[in-house]
Amino acid sequence: MRLSIKTNTTPILTNKNGSISCLSSTHTLSRSHHRNRGELIHRCIQTPCRSITTLTTGHGSVITRMLDHSSYYNYNSYVLKQDRLNWIRSIYRFVSSNKKHSNSKTKNTSSKKNSKGNKTIHNTDTDEYLRSLQPRITVIGVGGGGSNAVDNMIKGGITGVNFAVANTDAQALRRSKAPIKIQLGAKLTKGLGAGSKPETGRKAAEESINEVLSVTNNSHMVFVTAGLGGGTGTGAVPVIAQRVKERGILTVGVVTRPFMFEGNTRNRMAQNGLDVLSKHVDTTLVIPNQNLLSVANKNTSFLEAFKMADDVLFKAIQSVTDPMLKPGLINLDFADVQSVMTRMGRAVMGVGEADGENRGERAAASAVNNPLLERTSLDGAQGILVNVTGGADMKLSEVQAAADYVSETADNDAQIIFGASKDEKMSGRLRVAVVATGLQ
Repeated sequence: MRLSIKTNTTPILTNKNGSISCLSSTHTLSRSHHRNRGELIHRCIQTPCRSITTLTTGHGSVITRMLDHSSYYNYNSYVLKQDRLNWIRSIYRFVSSNKKHSNSKTKNTSSKKNSKGNKTIHNTDTDEYLRSLQPRITVIGVGGGGSNAVDNMIKGGITGVNFAVANTDAQALRRSKAPIKIQLGAKLTKGLGAGSKPETGRKAAEESINEVLSVTNNSHMVFVTAGLGGGTGTGAVPVIAQRVKERGILTVGVVTRPFMFEGNTRNRMAQNGLDVLSKHVDTTLVIPNQNLLSVANKNTSFLEAFKMADDVLFKAIQSVTDPMLKPGLINLDFADVQSVMTRMGRAVMGVGEADGENRGERAAASAVNNPLLERTSLDGAQGILVNVTGGADMKLSEVQAAADYVSETADNDAQIIFGASKDEKMSGRLRVAVVATGLQ
């Protein structure tokens, strides 16, 4: 498949929500027929080609990138099926037609010269188009634990994500803050729950699977989250994850394991559910509730302990979504995240914060040695996602120190994806989030 674009102009389009770099001369995009990965072959009559650089959102997130001096751009994290090729085609069709578009809709277009005297076209009609090119991420909370986790994420302010909850318990479902609520197995359970029976949860998910899948339409990435050990979460999550992944969507399971005091039966059911789930997701991130006891104190209440578990789930998903969707100093695009989470198996995460001297290194050390992790080592991790967040006072040397600590701790051949973002609320403090994937 081949796509050629010829233009005689070098339009530059910018607005408050996004920018597209210039496109000029003759460019050819072709689809590789490599068995294991897709490639976009980019050739230009200019040598070196400097006419295609990046398409970004106004928040700074890179949507697609063509690097200078390169003869090809490897999209090994994108499978270039017809829909993806159409996605690329639409970008270049939009850019090449910009001059005509700006002339025909002058009421929505303005232009001015920047400090260098170059003319810049501003077009307010592109806002929706650029937003449509951002990665679409869906979080589905399954069962009581998953629903509570989603409510906590909504309350915590995770934005740019499509939230849904699915439960067999109609009463609990009505209490959820999620905009999309799905009753699982209405005929089977009559809205009364799964009775702590994973088999009932599985059958309920199968009954309602089409409704669940409709929530994932056009999604690039789906998180399925639940508390394992009960009936709905344990039984339904593997069914939902399997069907979502069959759609070619990057699928990540984020689940908790029960406290030991919840009993052997519940812990055994959780392990069985985890074994099944792991076969049907790209990456499984497991939070052992038992490890929360190491950071709790004797006055921590029962409800506070479960709230702590919800907060860990919140941070796990936030550490992946924020670098893609929020403005950052060093942004991650979806291809970056996909490259370290596709078919990676088991994962762990940790978050550390520090202030004062050497806070970059100390925050990274706290994240890597987080007591909530099932293991306090990055040994064997094939992919590592690192995000450093700080206030306006965050220094480059501190970001570098955090990155160096993670790099030195990880295996030499680990693929490390790094992002940095600013949060005014973090003044005086530095937070490092680490997600390590591909653990055996």
